[in-house]
Amino acid sequence: MNRYCLLIILCLITLPVLCADDTATATGVILSGWWLEIVSTILLGLVAWGMTYLRGILERARAKADASDVEKAAIEALLQGMAETQNEFVRQAKESKADGRLTIEEIKTAEKLAWDKAKGFARDPAVKRAVLSWTEHQVRSLIKLLLAKLRAK
Repeated sequence: MNRYCLLIILCLITLPVLCADDTATATGVILSGWWLEIVSTILLGLVAWGMTYLRGILERARAKADASDVEKAAIEALLQGMAETQNEFVRQAKESKADGRLTIEEIKTAEKLAWDKAKGFARDPAVKRAVLSWTEHQVRSLIKLLLAKLRAK
């Protein structure tokens, strides 16, 4: 749509220039040749195109920033799910073992519980979509990464 608006603007600017006499422009400055009006029209068109291009860049940057905010909120929801799973499931499972270590099945169950709880904590529709879009492998990797960061603190 931006290209069509630019084309309309160029037509509206170029038409009066091509129909005008050789002595004056819209600003009242007397020009010595017809080519100056065409050059100024081309420059104005290039400026309009540049502004449209910059606006597109800014809109993409804003969309990227919004996506990063959604990702942060989704990870925050996963952290909340991990904390609640730690309190409800992991702590009890570790206390019931003599060595205090979880089995592979218990780890998978804890990851699944954390993911399910993260889906519940994600209130915003965009955040919920982000959490639901994760695969099991992505969730497992995220949990390992987050646990490593939490342990490093």
